Amino acid sequence: MGTKLKSLITFSLAAIIALYPSKLSPATARAAQMPQTLAVQKDLETRIERLNYNMYCKIKVGVAQISFTQTGKDYVMRATGETSSIIGKLFFNRVYNFQTNGSVDDNTFLPVYHTYSMRNKQTLSSAEIVHHFNFKNLDIRIISYSMQTKQKKVEYDKTLTLPPEARDVLSTLMEIRAKPIEKERDLIIVDKGIQKRCKLIYEGLTTIDLNDEDYSVHKFKLVDRDASLKEAKKVNGVQLYLYNNPSRTPLKLCIQDTTLGEVKIDFAGKKFEID
Repeated sequence: MGTKLKSLITFSLAAIIALYPSKLSPATARAAQMPQTLAVQKDLETRIERLNYNMYCKIKVGVAQISFTQTGKDYVMRATGETSSIIGKLFFNRVYNFQTNGSVDDNTFLPVYHTYSMRNKQTLSSAEIVHHFNFKNLDIRIISYSMQTKQKKVEYDKTLTLPPEARDVLSTLMEIRAKPIEKERDLIIVDKGIQKRCKLIYEGLTTIDLNDEDYSVHKFKLVDRDASLKEAKKVNGVQLYLYNNPSRTPLKLCIQDTTLGEVKIDFAGKKFEID
């Protein structure tokens, strides 16, 4: 799989995972009928959310599953994506895992640590990057590992300055979901050890058809502010579609790539499951 393609798949999966859903456990069904503000979240002793997604690139190439658990101010988000189809030589069978542990405070979801890992099911090789956030000292420790034939190796271990507004990709997008919608917003996203300057653009309300259901959605575009002109022409940003309900449930994410066409991740359920 090419480096650019892998980056698209992992970023797409991370983005849709990050905008966590509003499907609640039976214990919190009553709270689900109320606007899902942070004040409501704090009133829930324990909150558990899950959703399934399908991944496409011309054809279905994989699935994604997520879980979000919040107890008090502490939260844990886990997600797994798995590609299982091959288009020519573009796709290989891979498993992607994401996890963010952090705390909720007002309109922020501060991460404590974020882990990304990828395993090639054919070669059994794997990679893992762990990010340790320290907002008190404003630094971040990043450790990268690789695994070949069951031997784990440290690729690098470094500590960098952490801007106070920086987040990992999951906590960044959780804040996008929780905060009031703005026409444009500048972001700093720490992704696999690299700090990326991005811009989130709100493009208004629209309607999409998904699983034979019509949804009114908020449409957002996420662009890399540091991308070269060539990269910007090749990949026209990341499109995010959030259901126009109180909790802005994530329904769809897609990337228009001039080489691959549309790469997308779609909600795999039905509307009644998230109302």
